[in-house]
Amino acid sequence: MLYLCFQENISPFVIEKNDRALYMNYLREQNADIILDKVKELQEFEKKRMEQF
Repeated sequence: MLYLCFQENISPFVIEKNDRALYMNYLREQNADIILDKVKELQEFEKKRMEQF
């Protein structure tokens, strides 16, 4: 997933350990809308973190 983000010039994202079970559940349910919302949220967070450096 990280490689695809870099390949497509999209901000990478990190799924925290405490959110992994929920993320895996979303994948299992194939709930694309919730996954997309969560990924966008995580990308914004990572983007802000990268700007600090």
